[in-house]
Amino acid sequence: MKTKEPEQKYSAPALEKGLDIIELLARSNSSLTLAEIGRALSRSKGELFRMVLVLSQRGYIQKDEQTDGYHLTDHLLNLGSRSLRFASLLEHALPVMRSLSGRVSQSCHLAVLSGAEAVVIARIEDPDFLGFSVRVGYRHSVTQMGSGCAILAWMDPASREEIFKAVSELGAAKARKAFVRELETHRSKGWVQRASTVTDGVTDLSVPILSPASHEVFAALSVPYIAKRGHTVSIEEVAENLVVAGKEITRLMSVNSGF
Repeated sequence: MKTKEPEQKYSAPALEKGLDIIELLARSNSSLTLAEIGRALSRSKGELFRMVLVLSQRGYIQKDEQTDGYHLTDHLLNLGSRSLRFASLLEHALPVMRSLSGRVSQSCHLAVLSGAEAVVIARIEDPDFLGFSVRVGYRHSVTQMGSGCAILAWMDPASREEIFKAVSELGAAKARKAFVRELETHRSKGWVQRASTVTDGVTDLSVPILSPASHEVFAALSVPYIAKRGHTVSIEEVAENLVVAGKEITRLMSVNSGF
């Protein structure tokens, strides 16, 4: 019997360096200089100089002239959002999001899962003169964002366990069990409500966006709620409006066979 030959592993050093840079900047919470990128990737500045220059010219990364640090642009996100799936989601979600933001006088944003992180793909600004919003392209650990918790709470347990393996803050079994209980509480309520882990004074309110065909969760709609003096819409009313908006987006997408 003929034995199966081992699968050949191919190498493309230049491409790998470019992807290493993009993935490093995606994980970083701040801009990184060429020297910092080199140290993080254990490569010399000379090895990376042309790669960084080309990525910048193609619009994937951008240099901050004040700090000389590089950060990711929204270019990759925009490429991904052009796919039929995300384009259709945004087409149906954005009008609902504008209406929601106008009713509750708060900003709102839409996020999807990317590995073990939640990433914001659309937002609507608070219609008031002063407000708080999350920029498009922002990403954070799926367990640390209201959006991520909404996705996890409505996700099937097997898929959720695979994500948990990549999340360092849930390494201990005790922490994981406590977090699962929290997710179950959110699901029984119908929405996520938790204090922001990033910004004091902000309460994350989030609901899942479900596939009409499979009922699988693939996005989350969120309001980063801030209390305002003289604001007449309570946090409970905002949550109720958010639930209605999430269900409306799902309903509007039900005519799209791609979902």
